[in-house]
Amino acid sequence: MIRRPPRSTLFPYTTLFRSKAQIEGSFAPGPVEYNLAAGGVGYSTSGGFIDDIVDEIEVFADQIISGEIVVPTLPEDA
Repeated sequence: MIRRPPRSTLFPYTTLFRSKAQIEGSFAPGPVEYNLAAGGVGYSTSGGFIDDIVDEIEVFADQIISGEIVVPTLPEDA
């Protein structure tokens, strides 16, 4: 008897074919850059732990997006 694989192993495949971009025809293969400018990286303000420095963080984020601050991508570049 051949058994069907568990659903958990099928998740990546079914998700890909059901993605909004795939359905709309806007899916573009290749690398995707998740960064501050694209909204792919951020921080959480829940819990109130950083409420007093949010304005400073936003200034730094704007400087990173504009290229004024260059964030190293490799540890040896830091």
